[in-house]
Amino acid sequence: MYRSKLKPSLFRHLDTLQRDFYYSLASHIEKWKGFRLVGIDGSTVQLPYSKELAEDFGHFGTRTENNGKVVPARISRAYDVLNGIGIDARIEHYRTGELSLCERHLPCPGPLDLLIMDRAYAAFWPTAALHHQKKGFSIRVKANRWKPTRQFLSSKKKEQLIEVGPSNEAVKRCR
Repeated sequence: MYRSKLKPSLFRHLDTLQRDFYYSLASHIEKWKGFRLVGIDGSTVQLPYSKELAEDFGHFGTRTENNGKVVPARISRAYDVLNGIGIDARIEHYRTGELSLCERHLPCPGPLDLLIMDRAYAAFWPTAALHHQKKGFSIRVKANRWKPTRQFLSSKKKEQLIEVGPSNEAVKRCR
């Protein structure tokens, strides 16, 4: 009963205190070539059913659980992968896309952070936003996603800068 009276902002505040406490007192912060490695990833979770949660996060019917009602939510986290510290966490309506949640993390990484993201984030507008904000990033992509990637993989080169232009939809999103 008392848990339902807690404001969600309390958890964000506690998370910030925990993170700031760690970074201010840790005797050794792990870095890779001078960078803090920040992973961003999202998922979907199932919340316990309540009328309030269903109103906030949406719900859908099922034949087997909670009298046919399920409350899913989309979660996302920015995480210091070398030190095991959460930097930012989000929970939203289950129809919110992972890219939208990723966008909400972007103010968190600093100039000495290197963002690491999975292939779900390999879209033009997040990379354009990161580039505009002068943030370092690496995004895993499928080998066959773009023609320049396929050409590079079939070559003998060890590295290559590949430029990928925006689709028409991406240009609209960036405006």
